[in-house]
Amino acid sequence: APRRFDRAAFDASRVSPVEKACCPEWFCGDPRKTPEKYVEARAWMMAQQKPGVYLAATVCRQRCSVDAAAALRIWRVLDAAGLVNADVPAARRRVPRAPLFAPSSDAPAPDAFW
Repeated sequence: APRRFDRAAFDASRVSPVEKACCPEWFCGDPRKTPEKYVEARAWMMAQQKPGVYLAATVCRQRCSVDAAAALRIWRVLDAAGLVNADVPAARRRVPRAPLFAPSSDAPAPDAFW
C-alpha cells in the first residue's frame, strides 16, 4: 500500500510546502493561477470523493475548472497524501506510474508534508 501522510494534520486553510513543491505554478505570481484558485481546485476535488469509490484523475481533469495538466498534478498530491482515495481497497486502486515528485536538494522532506 502507498505510504500515507497524517490526514489529521491537514489544514484546508493552508498550503503545505510539499504542495507548493509539487504544484509550483500556483505560487509564482501568475494572475491566472493563484494560491486561492489552487485551494479552490483542491477543495473541489476533495468534495468529489465518495466513501469506497475511486476518484480517478480523469474525472478531476475533465470536470475541474483548471487546465488539465494542473488538475492532474493537484490530484496526484491529494492521492499521495491520502486526502482522496484513502479508503479505496488496494485491489481497486491504480498503480502509480511515477513518484509524486523528484526530490531535489531544496525540496521539503516527505514527512514534512503538512
